Amino acid sequence: MARSTPEEYTIRSVRWRPLLRQLPWGSFFAAVVAFGLGSLGMTFIEPRQIIWVLDDPRLAYPMKENTIANWLAVVGVFFFFILYVPVVEIVMLRRENRCMTIIIFQIFVFASTFVECFLSTVFFQQFTSVLTGMLRPDWYARCQPAEMNGTLLCTSADTDTIKDGRKSFFSGHASSSAVSMAILSMYLVYAWYFRKAQKRGAGPTEAYSSSRDYSQRKESRAHWLFHELTDALMFLLTAMPAFWLIGVGLSRVVDYRHAREDVVGGWFIGLFFAVVEFPRYVALSKDGATNLEHILGISRANGVLSPKTDSTDVEMGMPNGEGSPSALAQVEVEEQTSFVTAPDYEAAAAV
Repeated sequence: MARSTPEEYTIRSVRWRPLLRQLPWGSFFAAVVAFGLGSLGMTFIEPRQIIWVLDDPRLAYPMKENTIANWLAVVGVFFFFILYVPVVEIVMLRRENRCMTIIIFQIFVFASTFVECFLSTVFFQQFTSVLTGMLRPDWYARCQPAEMNGTLLCTSADTDTIKDGRKSFFSGHASSSAVSMAILSMYLVYAWYFRKAQKRGAGPTEAYSSSRDYSQRKESRAHWLFHELTDALMFLLTAMPAFWLIGVGLSRVVDYRHAREDVVGGWFIGLFFAVVEFPRYVALSKDGATNLEHILGISRANGVLSPKTDSTDVEMGMPNGEGSPSALAQVEVEEQTSFVTAPDYEAAAAV
């Protein structure tokens, strides 16, 4: 099987123009604009004010500092992305024997889906929290309530803290960490097992089981051990994001920012967005990679540039297709060859 040249593994070899054309810009900008406008609108809308009483023990918890700061919850999500996705794609670059353009496209298309899911979940959480107006467990500490003429009023001068105290359901930390970590774990499983199966031309179950069947191949014990350790490592890497999302959710309960049902609801909402959006990523990844392979003249059989591909054809989007300059030149050469060798065939037939 032909191998990619070292130059095709470098950033300088990336064909940026066709790559950028295959990215889902429409949905990405729609998510960014909707999130920006929606978040701006939520700042001017007052949360729904529900009836509450003065002796509710569920609202009497003290205010505490966040165990996981708001900025750390966001940075942690994208830290996992940077830690996992580029490393996995570089490994897949060698294993699938693909050029750097395809790998950069895979990183970009997953990054766009990742950001879309994150922004959509955060916006939905903001909208739901304003619509429901559920009180946080530390509501009394925020509000500092007092009864005047039979009416409960908040005496605290910090209006922002009071407004935030009415946004308990559901947890934004739990939902954003759940959607990010869930789609990241699904990406790891898909990239390592299913994309490997597609390259071999077999179903995922068939290809994976055949790769572990060493009875039909003379594999050393060291090779077998390497495969088993790799599989164990992928299991741990896939499970690690779950520890982050669980830790973030539990910290919101321990810090009295949310009730248990707020965190569980946030987890379910995040998982919902991840499950809905991940098949879309798979479709975008497959279609975009196929289109790039066609434009760049890459053979799906070996994942490398075809030796018959002319650079002019690639720029015109006609990789040795009908009507491309190289295809016409090849037809002309074949016609000249057949004309010259015709007498030889006649002589052979006469004999």
